[in-house]
Amino acid sequence: MIAHPLPRAILDEGSLMAVMAVAPGVYARNRMFAFFKEPAVKRARARAATIRGAVRQLASARRGATDVSLVRDSGGGAVLRYRIESMRLERTIELTHVEAACLAYLATQAGVPGLAATPDDRALLDRTLAKLAIGLELPRGAG
Repeated sequence: MIAHPLPRAILDEGSLMAVMAVAPGVYARNRMFAFFKEPAVKRARARAATIRGAVRQLASARRGATDVSLVRDSGGGAVLRYRIESMRLERTIELTHVEAACLAYLATQAGVPGLAATPDDRALLDRTLAKLAIGLELPRGAG
C-alpha cells in the first residue's frame, strides 16, 4: 500500500491536475515520492505541465502570438490553437473543460490577451479544487 496524503477515493485526476497547474508547489515531489508514482498523479502532473507551458509561451510571446483561440464544445472538451511566428511554432492542444478553465484562469493571471477566464471557468475550477478537501477535515477535538 502506497502512503500519500489523499485517500484513494478522492484521487481525482482532474482535481490533481488543477491544483498542480494553479499552485504547482502544493505537492512537493521530493517529500511525497510514493504519491508521485501513482498513475493518476503522473498523468495529472504531465497535463498541468502542458497547461503551464502553453500559458508561459503565450505570455512571453504576447506580441508575437497570433491566431490564439480556445474553442469549447458541448461534449466536455476544448481545443487551444495558437501560432508564434518568431519561433515558427504552431500548436494545438486538446483539453478537457477543467483543463480549459485552468488555462483560461492562468492566462488571465499572466495577462495573455484573448484568453480571459469567465465566471463559469472560475466556478468550475472552484468546484474541482473543492474535491480535494473532501475527507480532509480535522477530527473532532483537534485544533
